[in-house]
Amino acid sequence: MSRLTISDAVWSGWLVLFLVLELGGYFSIFPWDTLSSTAWLNEKAHPILKTILFGFLVGLAVHIRFSTGLWKTTLGGVIIALIVNYLWL
Repeated sequence: MSRLTISDAVWSGWLVLFLVLELGGYFSIFPWDTLSSTAWLNEKAHPILKTILFGFLVGLAVHIRFSTGLWKTTLGGVIIALIVNYLWL
């Protein structure tokens, strides 16, 4: 088996597990909320998390588009978002 085949199987398994947990939370089969509901509730309780999550997503988008280093790019996105948040609020 090639490394790519094994990787595809592992990540497909993670996706199925995520969907089971997410849909189970959505339909109240399990005693937890969906990931987006959990994030929204945490952002409501701690507003700075909105800025950090936004910065992470911007950094992730830059990483995907320009093939830059993941951690450096996402950290840069978070730092820029925090600076902008501090200057505008």
